[in-house]
Amino acid sequence: MTRLLRAFTLAAALLGLLTIVACAGEEGEGTPTTQATAAATSATAGVGRTPAAQATTAPTSAGDEGGRTPAAQATAAPTIPALGAIEMGIDPETTGNTASTLGTLERCARVDVPSPAFDGVSDYNIDVYVKGDTQAPVAYDAWVTYAAVNDGCPAAGDPETGDQCLNSFDDDGDGYINDGCPQVGATAESGADCDGHDQDDDDGDAIVHIAAPGTDTLIKMPGATSMVETGTPPDTDGTFGTGAIYLDPTKSRIAGDGVLVRLGLDIGGSGLVTFALNPPPLSAYASGAGLHTVTLASAQLAINQDCPQ
Repeated sequence: MTRLLRAFTLAAALLGLLTIVACAGEEGEGTPTTQATAAATSATAGVGRTPAAQATTAPTSAGDEGGRTPAAQATAAPTIPALGAIEMGIDPETTGNTASTLGTLERCARVDVPSPAFDGVSDYNIDVYVKGDTQAPVAYDAWVTYAAVNDGCPAAGDPETGDQCLNSFDDDGDGYINDGCPQVGATAESGADCDGHDQDDDDGDAIVHIAAPGTDTLIKMPGATSMVETGTPPDTDGTFGTGAIYLDPTKSRIAGDGVLVRLGLDIGGSGLVTFALNPPPLSAYASGAGLHTVTLASAQLAINQDCPQ
C-alpha cells in the first residue's frame, strides 16, 4: 500500500470512528463529541521544529521532466474536524519516557557502539513522542525517515532544500521527492532511483535500521489495531511507517504527554543520524474529539562521536 493511500485509508477509518464517538456523545453525557473547528496554524518554531502543513489535494503534475516519472498525486482525504496543535517529535534519549510521562526531550544524544555492524537486532532505542494533548489518542500515523532519500537527484524545477531534504515527502508538490537535495555519503542516487515514485534510500547510505525487539508501536495504545507499513521489523529502506487505530472506542486508552512509538535501532556504522517525521497526512494524531494539527520536531543521534555544537 502506498503511503498516501494508507493515509487516506486511516483518515476514512478515523472519520467513521469519530462518527461513532459523536453519536455516543448525543446519547450519553460526558462522552467526547466531534468538534467542527478550523485547523489552527501553529506558531511554534525552534531548532528542528517545522509547522506541519495540513493535508490537501496534491497539485497535478504538468508531466514528465527529464525522463523521470512524477509521483502519483494524493487523493483528497475525507474531511475530519481539526483541533488545537500538539507536538509530535523524536527523542533520542528515552530516560524518563513512558506511555504517560516524558523525561527531558533532547535534540541530540551520543551513543557509543563498539564495532557497529548490522545484525538485525536492535542495539539502542529512541522514542516518537506526543506532547500537548490531555486526552487519550484514538489513532496516529508516524512516518520516520532515518536516511537520505533521493539524495543527489536532479531538481525538477525549484529544488527542495533544508529540512525538506530530511524526509521522504514531496514538500514542494512538483511530483518528485527530495529533488535537488544534496548528495549524502559516498554515492548519489540516480536514474530510476530518482523516479518521482521512489520514496526509499536506494544507495544504502543508512547507518541505522529499525529492528526488533526494541520496537513497540502500541506503547501508548495497547490493544489497538496496528498499521505498520512493512510488517515486523527490520526496516532498511530509510523510512519506517507505522500507525494504530482503536476500532472500538470503548477500549481503555492512555492519556497525556508520552511515548507514542518506541523504535529499536540496529546500528551498522558510526556517524550522525537525523530522524525526521514526515509532514501530514503521513504523520497525524487524533484524540476522541478529532484530528489535531501537529508541529514536528526532529532529532539526531551521534554514534561514536559528539553531537554538533
